[in-house]
Amino acid sequence: MSLTAASPSPRRSVTVLFAAAAAVGALIVASPSAQAQGNCYHYGYAGYAQLFTGYNFDGDCYEVQLNTGRHAIPAYAARKVSSVRSWGWYGTETVELSDSYYGGVARIAAGQWVTNLGNMDDKADGVEFR
Repeated sequence: MSLTAASPSPRRSVTVLFAAAAAVGALIVASPSAQAQGNCYHYGYAGYAQLFTGYNFDGDCYEVQLNTGRHAIPAYAARKVSSVRSWGWYGTETVELSDSYYGGVARIAAGQWVTNLGNMDDKADGVEFR
């Protein structure tokens, strides 16, 4: 009597293949892009600032790169920024939050992690990292 390994049926192979493809598709759909709401991918990278809607570097996040000009903060974070962290190159850079409605401005030195924005808390609608 000889023993041979039974090969899987073509039907079973196709079912497994479709199940694997569906799982990969679900992961791709569930993984938002780097520009999507709530994502910051440059933690610790020199030349990036991260603005958060939460008070302790949580909630939705918006990233700004050094020397890319003034940016309007997207609707999901505009007038909701409550904490900021950044990493500069030389230590002389600043993150400047602005409030176009009241004209307020807050300047935060690069490298500082600020969880209390004082009078600019939940008011910033523009940012520049320079």
